[in-house]
Amino acid sequence: MPRELTEEEKKFERSRLMKCGTNLLLRFGIRRVSVEDIVKEAGIAKGSFYNYFRSKDDFIYEVVWQFHEEMFLNFKQLLSRISTLEKEQQRGEMKKIFFTMYKSPTFEFFLLENSEIRNFLSRYSQEKLDKLEALEEQKYQELLNLCNIQNKSIEIIRNYTHIIFLGVGHTELMNETYLDETVEVLFDGLLNYLEV
Repeated sequence: MPRELTEEEKKFERSRLMKCGTNLLLRFGIRRVSVEDIVKEAGIAKGSFYNYFRSKDDFIYEVVWQFHEEMFLNFKQLLSRISTLEKEQQRGEMKKIFFTMYKSPTFEFFLLENSEIRNFLSRYSQEKLDKLEALEEQKYQELLNLCNIQNKSIEIIRNYTHIIFLGVGHTELMNETYLDETVEVLFDGLLNYLEV
């Protein structure tokens, strides 16, 4: 009988599954990655996967949740860092971090897999989908508070952000030569709404 893992070993094992599985999802997409692929990449027994996740769906939900957490954390750290700058400098820094995120493999995955992720979330669990939407709302409110922005609708900000992300995700509708410039104009519109 194998020995019981320590709490530290369990954290490491779960973290390894998340890291390796996320990397596979980024490279191959949701449909092409199986639990077997994830555990093989992590070098962990298949049964161990189910100590942390009930299913591949649970795992994917954790990846989506983690993406949201990391995205908002990046913006929060940026806003803390630039809070003493002049408005125009703040705006420039916000645009830099947005474009860094926009060009990242994680963001590209979410763009390319958007319809698959939306299908997954709609069939997965209404309770967990509600929880994810509540997280988004809470994080948007934290960012607004950090910037001392008042009287702005979180729903408009969320919609605006989703419009940018979804629009970029449908490059077949776009003239790719002007895509980056178009995204910049859209992001400027959001910053104008926020009066930043």
